[in-house]
Amino acid sequence: MKKIILIITFLTVLMCSCSTYTSISNQNGFTTSELNFKLDSGYSFEFIDWLDESNLFIVLENMTVENDETKEKKKIYIHNIADNTRKLIYEGEFYGDYTTDDIKIVDNGELVFKSSDTLLFFDLENLKLQNEVKFNDIYAPELLSDGKRIVYKYPEGIFLSQVNDPNKAITIEEKKQNHLEIFEPKVSLEDKILYTTISANNAEVNIFDADTNETKIIKMFKEETTVAREYGINYWFPNNKRILVHFGIPSETLSSIVSIVNLEGDVSKEIKFVNYITILDLMNNNILLSDNGANNKVLKLYTIDNGKETQITPPYLDITCSKFSKNGDSIAFIGIQENLGQGLYITKQDK
Repeated sequence: MKKIILIITFLTVLMCSCSTYTSISNQNGFTTSELNFKLDSGYSFEFIDWLDESNLFIVLENMTVENDETKEKKKIYIHNIADNTRKLIYEGEFYGDYTTDDIKIVDNGELVFKSSDTLLFFDLENLKLQNEVKFNDIYAPELLSDGKRIVYKYPEGIFLSQVNDPNKAITIEEKKQNHLEIFEPKVSLEDKILYTTISANNAEVNIFDADTNETKIIKMFKEETTVAREYGINYWFPNNKRILVHFGIPSETLSSIVSIVNLEGDVSKEIKFVNYITILDLMNNNILLSDNGANNKVLKLYTIDNGKETQITPPYLDITCSKFSKNGDSIAFIGIQENLGQGLYITKQDK
């Protein structure tokens, strides 16, 4: 009898170790499960993004100090969540930042992974590395659809240049004396470059056409919206018909303002968040955000049409990256739990 119990216990443990998900929880009709992905020794999770509904790009980071210089060693895996298999597609050094890391498929069919100072070009069919481009003097390059041009932010402003010659650049916006901040540029599928400038009296939301080299001011926000807001971020919605502008870090007396703006400059929605939030991703009618409490963070969905805000995960000590899947049915994120450390999680709405 004891042998039978031991065999059953062993098989149960074996089945759990081979399964894709563990640690299932439910919050307001959304189920969150932990993805079984064993970290390589010395590495931590840094960034995730979806290739398709079944495959995740997972970036691992190992930070070491050598001769008083910090080295960021990275590994990039493609992980199939359906059969719980993974493949290493890159190992090397680059500076990463989960707010700027991204993947993009360019006109020639190559898949490009973008970090803060590096572009990695992969063959989309076999995910073999084709080219690695490093930048020394620019930050957060955004790649245009031809795969040959980049737009980037630098202390002096925003510039457009060739990937292979970033020193020969077109100035899109020069930082003026009255500018408090210029948001990092974001590129649409049609190569329209979105950026916002903040001054003491107003904020200008601009779109630069990379084909005609013309800039159009889409929206001017006045002082009551932008005062004391020296931080922000812009996003394109996936359909490239609307943009989101997020102003400010809230304090005890300062709310966080999110504006939804169409390309004619009309504000279709203005949202004031009292809590300290971080915008993580957009999908159709939903904003994915992190509500950052004093001791923990939770993921929430804000539905733009009806203004409904729904908590979709239990609390975590930290949530560092989160992305909608391509059709929006799943949400992947990196979470940290007390006594358990980092984990990869998938959240889905119950059917």
